[in-house]
Amino acid sequence: EAANKSRPDHLKEPTIWNGGYTLFIHYTETEPHQGKVLYKHWHSELEFFILISGSIEFHAEDSVYNLLPTDAVFIPPYCLHEAISDAPCSFYAIVFQPGFLIEDTSSYLYRKYIRPIYSNTDKLIHRFHYQAESESSW
Repeated sequence: EAANKSRPDHLKEPTIWNGGYTLFIHYTETEPHQGKVLYKHWHSELEFFILISGSIEFHAEDSVYNLLPTDAVFIPPYCLHEAISDAPCSFYAIVFQPGFLIEDTSSYLYRKYIRPIYSNTDKLIHRFHYQAESESSW
């Protein structure tokens, strides 16, 4: 049901789903002056990317997002993306099939929240920023 966008096959990230696993969590720490910290790729799964430390220039389709610690992006299926940084950084990339969230594709929740992610071509990426509340002084 995902919009089958034309993407170069050589940039498709191979994903192996076996044994019922529907979730992969990748943790990465990079070195200074590494350049590409996340190679250009796409996949048919959803991805949640959160920057833990450092700063990253995150490219998604034709957009660029400058991410700082605690910034996160939600990447829909078939979105071509990569990340670049000259500073050391660390991040999590959580890749999952939509069934991990809601297995029943005929359910109201799936139709309301998951299906639009696959068919939404106007908003390719969603950015989040978490800012901890400062401790109040007494």
